[in-house]
Amino acid sequence: MAPRGGQSKAKNKRIAEKPSKLPSKEISSARISKVTVATFELEQLLLHIFKNSFPSRFNDSLPPLIQEVKKHLFNRDFDRAFGSNEYLEAYALRWSPSRALAYLHIFKDLAPYILDQPPAENPERSDLLVADAGPLSNSISPVMKVVCLGGGAGAELVALAGFLHHLSLSPDTLPGSEQAHHMTVELIDIADWSSILQELIHGLTSVPPVSKYASPAAAAAALPLVPASCYKMASHKQDMLDYSPERLSLLVKGTRLLTLMFTLNELYSTSISGTTKFLLTLGEVSEKGMLLLVVDSPGSYSTVKVGGPKEAKETLAGVEQGEKRYPMNWLLEHTLLKLSCSGNDTGQVSKWGKLVSEESRWYRLPQSLKYPIELENMRYQIHLYRRL
Repeated sequence: MAPRGGQSKAKNKRIAEKPSKLPSKEISSARISKVTVATFELEQLLLHIFKNSFPSRFNDSLPPLIQEVKKHLFNRDFDRAFGSNEYLEAYALRWSPSRALAYLHIFKDLAPYILDQPPAENPERSDLLVADAGPLSNSISPVMKVVCLGGGAGAELVALAGFLHHLSLSPDTLPGSEQAHHMTVELIDIADWSSILQELIHGLTSVPPVSKYASPAAAAAALPLVPASCYKMASHKQDMLDYSPERLSLLVKGTRLLTLMFTLNELYSTSISGTTKFLLTLGEVSEKGMLLLVVDSPGSYSTVKVGGPKEAKETLAGVEQGEKRYPMNWLLEHTLLKLSCSGNDTGQVSKWGKLVSEESRWYRLPQSLKYPIELENMRYQIHLYRRL
């Protein structure tokens, strides 16, 4: 989806990464240093994937292409912004890399939930955890299925491969990660990103280019980020608001994690009633234990105008009638926790439990990362729900 205004200010570019709050004061400084180095090396590897997947695109024609795409996005002319392969490549090389790195950190932070291992209470981040979200399921499939709605530009594909690589190196520190050696990713987008995604999946699952000056030992040691046998991808060109309940049920069957990354606010802007219906249907057809992850622009960049009294009454029972702007997060929570309920002997019970919610977080790029063009830090809101 289109980048939003809160991420384009010059002062947000290439600022050194601040250390994250640690879950335990007992972690040794040597352990912290090791984790930081490993994270930086993985971030650089992911940037290499983008650079090596489209080597011929990094030339003098790229900056003008990026400016053209920016103009079409600003005018909300998405048909033109995503209407040619060169525009798709320019978008993927300009906006997807920094998002992929931010998403990698998100997946790592949420690993206990994704791996079905509830995290211990963390006083440093107690604002993120919401109680009474229901029990976790008893097991997780050894093949993890992830569905990314609006994930055509490749950021989710690359970030999830980085996450899988991280899990393969961390079985001693991440309970449950030894089961997550295989992953299938389905990416649904209204534009046709198949050519971009094919190049990226090839780069992720192939031996990276080796310098002609590399030693024989270094060349022999080169390995793909993830084995092709362990990481599978499928992409679909589809308007997700057009999914029938039957097709949506097939799509999410067996899904562990479903993501809406910088997509939900655009869906609401397109159709409040259609998006509300989609979320309600998702609650009906998804299996218990499935996680729903929503990441979007923070604050005023993600608000939705509900129109006149008729629209408010028909689309969202319980909202104030008349024209008014609502935060995207409020609409999401209202739909999942209030409208998406089922009755039993004790009354109305929500189909979803909220696990994580934070209105504003930053991902800041380490200054020493190398990439042919300038990237930006990313500010976002994050919300994680689980189907009960």
